[in-house]
Amino acid sequence: CFDAVIFVTALEFIQNNEKALQESSRVLRENRRLLVLMLNPDSWYFHEKFNVPTSYIRHNIKHKNIEEIQQRISEYFQIENQEYFLGIKPEGIVASTEKSVASLYVVTGEKR
Repeated sequence: CFDAVIFVTALEFIQNNEKALQESSRVLRENRRLLVLMLNPDSWYFHEKFNVPTSYIRHNIKHKNIEEIQQRISEYFQIENQEYFLGIKPEGIVASTEKSVASLYVVTGEKR
């Protein structure tokens, strides 16, 4: 068993992400941690990449609804924190927690 499971811009690309979360819960020790970093579909960065016809994101993302993913996470984990984080703009990386700027959405939780 493990102390933590970390998804770094992965959960939104997994077709059956509920199964991935179920398995994550199974392999975690009691009261251990989940960390999920997802691409923020409301960000400038996401829109910029998604609108490119040949982009990896456009062709491979399976889930763009953060609320639906959160709901799935909450079935197996007690969500402790959620926040928008780290903006990516043409001029570079910027500190941001604004929904329209932050490129990532971060969820932390504890195994139920």
